[in-house]
Amino acid sequence: MGLTFSHSALDRPVVILPVALLLLAAAGGVMWSNLIGHEDARSAPGPAVISTTTPVLVTASDIPRGRILGPQDVSIQMLAPAKAPAAALHRAEDAQGHMMLTPLAAGMPILSSQISAEAVAGLSARVPQSYRAYSVPVSEADIAGGFVQANDRVDLYLTLPSALFAESQDQKIGDRSKATLLLQNALVLAVGAKLKNDGSPTPGVRTVTLALSADDLAKMALAARLGTISFAIRNPLDDTAGPASNADLSNLLGEASAKAPERALGKISAEKSPAGIPFYAGRARTTLHLP
Repeated sequence: MGLTFSHSALDRPVVILPVALLLLAAAGGVMWSNLIGHEDARSAPGPAVISTTTPVLVTASDIPRGRILGPQDVSIQMLAPAKAPAAALHRAEDAQGHMMLTPLAAGMPILSSQISAEAVAGLSARVPQSYRAYSVPVSEADIAGGFVQANDRVDLYLTLPSALFAESQDQKIGDRSKATLLLQNALVLAVGAKLKNDGSPTPGVRTVTLALSADDLAKMALAARLGTISFAIRNPLDDTAGPASNADLSNLLGEASAKAPERALGKISAEKSPAGIPFYAGRARTTLHLP
């Protein structure tokens, strides 16, 4: 009996092999996708870190009303967003050149409503409220050798010449000039045309502009007409008022020394002009002495 083979049995290996290859390829694809996914996960950047602070512009020192803000007046402080005022400024350039509309203590946030909307320029913006800018004619010797600078605080001394004072019974001869402390702690707004303090001397200037109250301005106008005004520079931290100060010749020489020339002149006059009435007869001179 001969052997017979089924046709379907002979074809089955041919069908199974392609199916197996397809399954193997699919499994390889899945493995490759998983591998690529893990690599991408390792190389992908993590989630963005959200900053927990925000920059806020604060005052570097006590700022009075009317100050034109400069770099030295402000600093940046990092605050938690919850503690930062909604209207706070965040950059120094947002405040520089603007006028302070309200006084602020050191370390306080600067709000947009507390400064002028626009940057200001010129001398008028630097004049404190209720004050006036007044220029005083000066020489280099009057302003501490040219070292007076804008924003300095100065004391002003007035020297009045002898001719302004009438001769008294006690002071027949000698210099009657007087010197007095005119004003204290006056703010220098400008030296010549310089509105800023750069630390360098300013020789050759002819005017210094001061911030003066109405009463002080009247004194200064008269003093500048009658005498010589000299400047004494104050320490920036010294804002105390000193006692009134006046001087004349007797203060320099002492009372006895100041009157010595007068006594000497009186003695000479007495020797040269004895009491009596002279009479002349030709060249002869006869004196009639009085009792």
